[in-house]
Amino acid sequence: GQDYAWEELPVLPQALYQHSAFVLSDQLYVAGGLNDAYESVTNVYRFDGYRWHDAPGLPEARSAGASAVLNGLGYYVGGAFTNAAVTNVHRFNGTNWTQVHTGGKEDIEVKPDDLNIMYATGNDVYRSVDNGVSWTLVGAAQGITNTGRTLVAVSAANPNYVYAVQASGSTFGRMY
Repeated sequence: GQDYAWEELPVLPQALYQHSAFVLSDQLYVAGGLNDAYESVTNVYRFDGYRWHDAPGLPEARSAGASAVLNGLGYYVGGAFTNAAVTNVHRFNGTNWTQVHTGGKEDIEVKPDDLNIMYATGNDVYRSVDNGVSWTLVGAAQGITNTGRTLVAVSAANPNYVYAVQASGSTFGRMY
């Protein structure tokens, strides 16, 4: 096999903990996190392969969020601010952040054969068919008859199968 070597790169402009990272248009972005004073920040930095640049900041201070890239857009999901959970979902187009969903979100998944279809969960399950622009609650009419902390998965083998697992307190609740 081919040998690979690690190369030390320039350090971030600011020390951060519990930040999130994603790659968009061949650029590495580091978003949010805690600073040295353990305060959540809005800072976003972009690495172009040579040096770090300031990028448009998050709309609200966050740490411990999740990020992903879908259809050429970056997403920042959930996180915390001053030890309180933050549940909004924001989308980044390389220039601006836009809030695309509010409410309790802990997980976000994409249908592998149609990247416009997304599922987001928290205490409920939501579905988007337009790349996260709008969301519809999936509930009793679709067979989900309970609410509670929920995680979701889309089968890679058959993307028409979407699984939702709910907690009941601190134990297993239901699976749909």
